[in-house]
Amino acid sequence: MELIITLLLILGVEFASLCVVTAMPKPVNKRFTAFTLTVLCLLLSVTMYFIQPVPGSHTDLARIAKEMHRIQNGMFQEILADYVLNPLSAVYIGFAACLNDVNILKFTSTLIFVGSLYVILYLEWSRRSISGQALAITAVLCAALINIPATASGVRQGPSSALAILGAYLVLSRKKSWGWLLLIIATLLHISSSVILILTLVVWINRRLLYILTSVCLLGYTVLSYGAVFILNAMGNPAAAQLWGKMRMYYVFGSYFQLFASPLAQIVSAAKFFICLAIFLLVRIMQRKDIEFDSRYVLFYMLMLMVCIGSLLTGTPFRRFVAISLFAAMPLLGYVLTYLLSGRRAASVIDRSGEMELRTVGEARRLALFRIVFWLMVAAMGLTMVYDWHTFVRLYLSAHQVYV
Repeated sequence: MELIITLLLILGVEFASLCVVTAMPKPVNKRFTAFTLTVLCLLLSVTMYFIQPVPGSHTDLARIAKEMHRIQNGMFQEILADYVLNPLSAVYIGFAACLNDVNILKFTSTLIFVGSLYVILYLEWSRRSISGQALAITAVLCAALINIPATASGVRQGPSSALAILGAYLVLSRKKSWGWLLLIIATLLHISSSVILILTLVVWINRRLLYILTSVCLLGYTVLSYGAVFILNAMGNPAAAQLWGKMRMYYVFGSYFQLFASPLAQIVSAAKFFICLAIFLLVRIMQRKDIEFDSRYVLFYMLMLMVCIGSLLTGTPFRRFVAISLFAAMPLLGYVLTYLLSGRRAASVIDRSGEMELRTVGEARRLALFRIVFWLMVAAMGLTMVYDWHTFVRLYLSAHQVYV
């Protein structure tokens, strides 16, 4: 319970601080906003360093701790063989081994994870695509929706995904050098980020035929990937052998699917997918009103949703891709909140040639659709937050580290 109270206090301070600093006159507000986001990111990271599982509970950090001890015992070749698909993960765990503290990875992972998403929100706010109030709300929702304790304990995939999303954002914002570098680092840290790398490349190349081929492959992701790995495994490929073992656990037609796919977890992931889909629909409605956004990032996000649709027949991959899509949705959520808080309405009264006229019936219908989708999205957010936050009772804050 103390973890929940601590997080609520941090998020409350975060919201109040951002509301104050973003309202300051320019250019002072930019420096103070960047400083505030940095401090809040550090507060969350320090908090995650001290989270511990209650007796009988399990987190992924237990497995990472065993890997760290293997490195300390000189089993380098075995670790490199286990992480052949994620070589930077071995280096990352080796960093903890050098410090003899696996728990430091909870701090660094949260710092990279939350920091990457906050950088995107800050850049969008500095470009005036997101208002100050929308930045404050989105930053709080970002920390509340993404289940930071689970990400901190997972250590690798969270920071890898966030780095890849930041890389994609930079590439599509024409800051290519840093963007491609972050995408490569993220892919080497966790192989799942290769999906974001490929989608970024597709949007960057910007060819209609490539979009069509990519869409077909994404929607048929489950069958195509299962078939490809099956063939490569039969040919004796060691990397495919690793993936084949995981696919038997994670795919609905795998031998051990029921052991790794809780029905409740799948339902909550479906609710998170609806949140992602709702955010995209809201942005598309706004685009029809000639409200301009970074259209290339919106297109990238649409491809991310196709990945989620293509992985519906899986357990863990579907949950992971939905989580990654939710991370990527944060700037789009900022757009939606900026629109709502700005006071603009689709059925507003306008002045034409001195006469007051209402907008068309079609526009009023879009307004009704916008409101329905928005409130359904809010309900889905409430459901997912209740599910995620109730799991925090299995954690507590303590300086006595469980994994040593």
